[in-house]
Amino acid sequence: GEVLSAANNSVLDVIFRRSQVFTASMDGNIKIWGTSQGECQATLVGHQSAVTSLALSADNQYLVSGSEDCTARIWDVETLECQHVLSEHFEAVHAVAISPDQRLVVTGGA
Repeated sequence: GEVLSAANNSVLDVIFRRSQVFTASMDGNIKIWGTSQGECQATLVGHQSAVTSLALSADNQYLVSGSEDCTARIWDVETLECQHVLSEHFEAVHAVAISPDQRLVVTGGA
């Protein structure tokens, strides 16, 4: 099988979307990889510290990321833009989830 190289950057979470893989990294970025050739297709930049967790909406349209920068972000996967920053946490966000009906985003921290 193929091995995706994260360029010597520690990966903290991985999720699949169709023919793509999303990786959450220590450098604060989220990378989107193609599964057919293992190429990095895009990098989502916005977090100021390590990205610890990822969740994908049921319709594959939105990605939620949690970070040690005490925020969670909601990304539009098609436009690759951050749609909203959830900044209510006082400590790192270690877990994120999206309800099956996509009406709720749940985050958990230390």
